[in-house]
Amino acid sequence: MKLTSYALKKLGFADLNPINIDIDDIRPDILDKISPETRLELENEFQNLNLSNDFLFCYGLSDAKICKMLLEEILNISIGKVVYNERQKTINNEFLDKGIRLDVYVNDDKGTVYNIEMQAVERDDIAKRSRYYQGNIDANNLKKGSLYKDLKDSYVIFICCFDPIKQGGFKYTFRNNCEEYPDLCLNDGAVKIFLKETMINSPKQICRRFFRV
Repeated sequence: MKLTSYALKKLGFADLNPINIDIDDIRPDILDKISPETRLELENEFQNLNLSNDFLFCYGLSDAKICKMLLEEILNISIGKVVYNERQKTINNEFLDKGIRLDVYVNDDKGTVYNIEMQAVERDDIAKRSRYYQGNIDANNLKKGSLYKDLKDSYVIFICCFDPIKQGGFKYTFRNNCEEYPDLCLNDGAVKIFLKETMINSPKQICRRFFRV
């Protein structure tokens, strides 16, 4: 049984679709309904959750505060504010081009773009997929007549249930560096990050933010 159905049934909301629930509206009712025993049962259930869970990923990253928390954890930076957050964003730059659908698309208050993808199934095209996504994101954000220097920084982040680069690591960050001078970075503002979801601490915090268990 999916967590969505399980959790809502336990809380007396079995007829509701959790993705369409306004969390701030329903939280007082949840607090009234949860018994100490149910809180403990839910907390035990959540110990095994990770971001590959559809409910956790969909709910967590549709919330601006949680999305900000996750990005700050992954990038080890401070983000002022998430000002735009869209799930399943579609980009079609030309009629005959291959379009893309992004799991989560985020802008912060500086205009920086963050694309977060959840990759549960292992595939051999993840590197070129990230390249294509970043190119489409850039093209979508630079309007006709704009200067190239106006192009905002962009991060394409793949959270994987496997080691995506096969080097035994947990996080891999790629920027454009010079082969002849390895310490010289192009500073074009394009960053690609691949990481295993097991290194992320945020899922349990997301659960507690929702259910307060």
